[in-house]
Amino acid sequence: MVAVGVTHTFSKNASAYLDYAKTYNQTLADYGMAGGGHGNVVLLPPTTNGNGANPYGVSLGMIYTF
Repeated sequence: MVAVGVTHTFSKNASAYLDYAKTYNQTLADYGMAGGGHGNVVLLPPTTNGNGANPYGVSLGMIYTF
């Protein structure tokens, strides 16, 4: 798995982040890059069989503290 991220601070109360993660699987492996909750696995791009898939994900968000 490879993951990179950046954070930018706008002020003492506001910041934004951007993250990218990708998992590289071999032919019979089906490791995911994130949990889908309740035991579900998120596979991107969607496949009928997760074996050999290389799932990835992007996360973008903003944090504001009061």
